[in-house]
Amino acid sequence: MPTENRSSNTEMVSVKRELVEQAMQACFEAGFGIPHDALRDVLAQSAPQPHPDPVAWMVGTAIWWTKEEAERDAVATGKPIIPFGPMIDTGEVDRLRAALSFYADREHYHFESGNWDTVSGEPLNILWCGEEPDFIEDGSVARAALERKL
Repeated sequence: MPTENRSSNTEMVSVKRELVEQAMQACFEAGFGIPHDALRDVLAQSAPQPHPDPVAWMVGTAIWWTKEEAERDAVATGKPIIPFGPMIDTGEVDRLRAALSFYADREHYHFESGNWDTVSGEPLNILWCGEEPDFIEDGSVARAALERKL
């Protein structure tokens, strides 16, 4: 069974911006009009992300490159299948997206709620400076999101 002795299957993508910009300038001076916007678009692209599916499966100490082989081995040995590779925890992404939506939808303001400070008579998270309110966040919502309590 072939194996690869690499610490990672994710290749680094690095672009030497100065070199790309120098090459673009040289092309421009030579009469090959490369629009600056095109270069900016290329440089702004993010590196491709790893595929969320596992790249291999382990049963005991055996590594299988197909899930079917791993399932057959798991049935024969009675050991669990452990997927591994560049998998992305989509649950974590969904939870953080929901926390961001909480702020994006302005649900953190308590203008219309009964959540008022009994001393100042103002919402708990609002500080009034003149006629404009400033929001004060003590981090409790962000902490609750990070601790999976939302």
